[in-house]
This record gives sequence, C-alpha cells and structure tokens, in this order.
Amino acid sequence: MLLKALPVQGANPELPAGGPIDSAARFQTLAGLLYLEMSGAVGGPFFGFDVADRMLSLSAGTSSNGTLRFVDGNGNGLADSGDRIDVHLPSSVPSNTWNVYLLEVGDFSSAARTYAGGVHVILAGPGGPLEVPLPDRTAPVIDFRYAGSTGGSLVNTTIEVSRVHGAAPALSIVQVSVTMGTETVATPLSGLPTTFPNGATLSFSDANGDGRLDSGDRFTMQNIGNHTVIRLVLQATNAMIGAGAWIAGWGPIIGTPPYWVAFQMQGTNPWRATATVVSWSPELALNGTLRATLMENGGPVLSNVTLANGTGRAFANGTLTFTDADGDGFLSTGDFFSLQGNSANRYVLEVWYLFNSRWFALSV
Repeated sequence: MLLKALPVQGANPELPAGGPIDSAARFQTLAGLLYLEMSGAVGGPFFGFDVADRMLSLSAGTSSNGTLRFVDGNGNGLADSGDRIDVHLPSSVPSNTWNVYLLEVGDFSSAARTYAGGVHVILAGPGGPLEVPLPDRTAPVIDFRYAGSTGGSLVNTTIEVSRVHGAAPALSIVQVSVTMGTETVATPLSGLPTTFPNGATLSFSDANGDGRLDSGDRFTMQNIGNHTVIRLVLQATNAMIGAGAWIAGWGPIIGTPPYWVAFQMQGTNPWRATATVVSWSPELALNGTLRATLMENGGPVLSNVTLANGTGRAFANGTLTFTDADGDGFLSTGDFFSLQGNSANRYVLEVWYLFNSRWFALSV
C-alpha cells in the first residue's frame, strides 16, 4: 500500500497547520510522529495519510493504479531477501512542491494488521525521491537474525547479530536481560553462560574474538521447551541497544499478536462456529498454546482444553468438537467448532492463546 501525507493537521512552529512537508527538518518531525503511530502511542488507521495506491496481494505483481510493482527476485513465490517493490512516482512536480509517501507491506498501521509488516518513508519533490536519515544516535543499534533451532520437545535455539548501526560496543559494557515464558534473567554479558531455574541455559559466542558485540556474534538458548517465547534485550551506557523476540522451534516474532480471528455462528443445536483468520501466525498452531473454554449458563463446563482435530470434548449436557478443515495443523479460515448441547441453555465459547507470557482471547 502507498499512503500520501495529508496537509499538516496540527499547529506549531515545526509543523504549521495546513503546511506541506517541504524540508528535511519537517520530514524528521513527521518520521517521529509516524514512529509514535506505529508503536500505538497515537491512534487511528492511516494517521495523517490518504491511500494513494494499493496492491491487495503481492502475487498480483502490480498495484491498482500502477504505482507499485513487486518483483520476486528468485521466483520462489515468497517475500524474502532480494525481492523488491518498485515505486513509480510522478517524474516531475512543480517547483517547491514536496510530498511524503509511506510505503507499507501488510497494512502495518491499520486495524487489520497482518503477521508480517514493514514500512518505508519516501520524500518526493523537484529533485527526485529523497530519504533523510534521522539524527545519529549516541548509542549503537543492534539488529538480530534468527539462526534456527534444533531438537524435539526440548530444543536449542539461536539468534545472531546481523548488523550493528554505529560503533560496536565492548562486551564488557553490555548488559543482557532474557525473558523465557514467565522467567527473567538479567546479567552482564561477561556473566554468560547462565542457567535459569528450570535448567535452561543462555550462552554467548564472540564469533571473531575481538571483544566487541558485532556481526556474527551469537546468543544461544539450550534445553528449553519447543514453542517457548523468548525475549532478549541488550543495554549499554544506560541505553537499550538491541531487542529481539523469537519462538523456539518456529522463528522470529515480526508482528503483533493475532487478534484478527473471528467466528461466524450458524445453526441451532448443533451450533457451528466457523473461523475466519486474516493471516497465519505460529501462535495459532494446534500443538501450541491454543485452548478453549466453554461456559454454560455462566458456569464453565469445559476449561482449558486443547484443540485437536475431530476430538469431541464431552460435558454433562453435550459435546464440543473442533475440526481442522484443511488439516494444516493451525487454526485457520474454515476450521470450526461444533456444539451439541441443551437448546434451553446459553453457551459462550472462549478461545485463548499465550503470547509473550500473557493470555489473549481470540474470540468470545
């Protein structure tokens, strides 16, 4: 999706009401506002932007108005490294006219957020597209790459430093905090390896032995349960320099929790609740943390039961059955619950999942 900035809505010396984004300073201010919007600090889908063009699926290749074109670099049918999105903006614009565009993948700032999302800001004007960097940070910024997991019910899982923006910090000044499930361990990097109360261990490898945190260095969690959510936070000189989150055995967490599951009710005794799922997410695995609770006349008759294809859960007045319609092992569109109960009673079905040590309701 390509979004175009509206005239400034507020009124202050940096962004006067009705004014254009016509300088690097105003562009940086707008970028700060966009960061607040993306992080949820300010609300509203498409805050300050109009939709200029839209590609409903990358598989379409070209957007509705022809402004965007997706190129699958290796032809594997996936959005991955080396692929690109070409943006064809007007070749010429009137003098002293500037427009800010926001290129989004995954409707990242809208109510229908998908699991994978990303944004890129473009300032277009008489001199062509301009990308203005934000002011330099005094502390470095660390990017991580998920490096894989091995094992079965207990796994070893690793993330790797992929890039350091700024000067690589000395290992001696880096502090590490890791949260695994409900347990958190904080230690100087020099204190690794360390062991959690449940027996899991966290270790660090300085790939080139230079005593600095730089590309190729690795953090490894060992002896942890498959599908465990892990969060790693690094600090140096009283500033956060990096944060990563991943699911052991699955991969990195690159989006927001999957709130976008809805159920449509059909029929009467048996009742049928059919799921509509906007986007795949590892949290929706049937062998993960998905649970169901059934209330009858305000009281629980089934509590914290797992979702298994074709398995009926019996209670005094009936049975609740879940069907994985496409057999993919995930809660996905077309899967459904079937409830046979007492027509005179009132039933409420709750479906829950665990995300970052918190339980969320998908639908009630």
